[in-house]
Parts: sequence; structure tokens; C-alpha cells
Amino acid sequence: PVADGFRNYQKSKFTVSAEELLIDRAQLLTLTAPEMTVLIGGLRALNANAGQAPHGVFTSRPGTLTNDFFVNLLDMRTAWKPTAE
Repeated sequence: PVADGFRNYQKSKFTVSAEELLIDRAQLLTLTAPEMTVLIGGLRALNANAGQAPHGVFTSRPGTLTNDFFVNLLDMRTAWKPTAE
């Protein structure tokens, strides 16, 4: 595929944002917003990113289906910083 937002993969730059490509793929799969959210969290916990990239894998136990992605994503102690990308 040229893009798969569920696995953090984008072959090249598009005029459409990665977020829009993710929503489009979810719509093609007829996923509801909660279903899309759970699928993304589960795939991140399982470390199912393209090329095994660590981006968005918010767990110390990658490969194990847990709720760590959501626990760490929503933890108020997490300090978020912008990057140059």
C-alpha cells in the first residue's frame, strides 16, 4: 500500500495529511470511531508498526496485547513536546 495509518506507514508525501488517510482507511473498513481507536491502540501495543518502528509504541512490553497504549497516552505525568517533524 502507499499509506496505512494503522501501522504508521506512508510511502511518500501526499497532498492529503496522514490523519485524513487514516480516517479514509477506517471508513473503507466501516469502522466506528471507538473501533478505530481500539484497533490503533491494539496494533501499537502489539508493535505492529511498519518496519517495527517504535513510534507510538507506548509500552514496555511490545508484542503483548495490553491497554498500556491508552494508560500511557492519557497519563497526566506524560510530558508532550513538539518535534521538528
